[in-house]
Amino acid sequence: MARQPIFNKDQSVYGYELLYRDFSGEHTNSFDGNSATSQVLINSFSTIGIESITQNKKAFINFTKQLLIKEIPTIFDKEIIVIELLENIKVTQQLINVCKKLKESGYILALDDFVFDESYLSLLEIIDIIKVDFLYSNKSQRAKIEKIAKEYNITLLAEKVETREEFMRAQNLEYSYFQGFFFKKPEIFEENEIPVYPNNYLMALEELNKDVPDIEKVAEIIKKDMSLSYKLLKLINSAAFGLRCEVQSIKQALVILGIEEMKKWINLIVIKKISEDEPKEIMRSSLIRAKTAEKLGNKLSEKVNISELFMMGLFSLLDTLMHRGLDTLMEELPISTKVKDAIVGKKGLYRDVLQLIVSYEEGRWNMVDLYCRKLKLGKEFITNSFVSSIKWSEKIIQN
Repeated sequence: MARQPIFNKDQSVYGYELLYRDFSGEHTNSFDGNSATSQVLINSFSTIGIESITQNKKAFINFTKQLLIKEIPTIFDKEIIVIELLENIKVTQQLINVCKKLKESGYILALDDFVFDESYLSLLEIIDIIKVDFLYSNKSQRAKIEKIAKEYNITLLAEKVETREEFMRAQNLEYSYFQGFFFKKPEIFEENEIPVYPNNYLMALEELNKDVPDIEKVAEIIKKDMSLSYKLLKLINSAAFGLRCEVQSIKQALVILGIEEMKKWINLIVIKKISEDEPKEIMRSSLIRAKTAEKLGNKLSEKVNISELFMMGLFSLLDTLMHRGLDTLMEELPISTKVKDAIVGKKGLYRDVLQLIVSYEEGRWNMVDLYCRKLKLGKEFITNSFVSSIKWSEKIIQN
């Protein structure tokens, strides 16, 4: 994905437009706006992190009619996103009703590449910003839009501004915001993504769409999938969601987000193109560690939170998957300090459990004996737990 800054009159950054970029090398004649916006949203809020991209400035994001009707924007904080309506969107009463609802909820609405059409009249009453294309519009067309903006008290944003002369002209005509190559070209953001299991997304969506969804079942589906778990926790912990507390289990994260918002979020991910790659060995190892840690937690003499132990195992190889440092990754997740400390290597009970599992994986039997004694666990139980966790992980991967 990419971002392009949007400046105000004193040339300080007001926000960024977040743009879809395809680096696959596969170019087709058709462009799927739903998929493009879905990828921008998932990459921004659940993979890279919106704070890294916008530094808490506004995020201008294009929304298709389908995503608006599904009320996808309501997953995200109204203080962060600006909802851009694409220029080719067909105005219907259903769309107007959705936009009114968003406006009443406090969201900012913008019309992108606006060209006047009488079908827009009802929409103009609830629009906050009109983006005017300075590259492809002429003076007469812009004058008409400027008159409409004044009549409806709408803020103007000059986009595709490529020269100082165009910037000065827009300033003189009382435009409030400015965007274009004169200021800065779009800046590319890249991030590694965790491989996903398509069936888990579909199973979660199926359960969420029931008349009375079983939150326990949904939590079980999500906790078995590192990609879903990571994206959920990253979303919950983002400034765009407003949470700043530790989450001790996937079920707790679901309760915080809510069934309806979770349904929208899963829909968004399903719309996004799902990777067809075979699950990597590292994913298999993460699942085995998670289930083994959970089993060991049930036998420890000291009382522990087995959901936390499961997350510890699941995210213990996150740095290998994401190609980023563990310290940075842990800061981005709202999981308990005990889990984070264990993963980054700080001493403690959780770290001992993780070290026992890693020692068993690597066949360092003297260390296995050491941690078995320390945790008061039998070696036969360790073996049984590990073997059954391998079988469990294979079922997950095959489903």
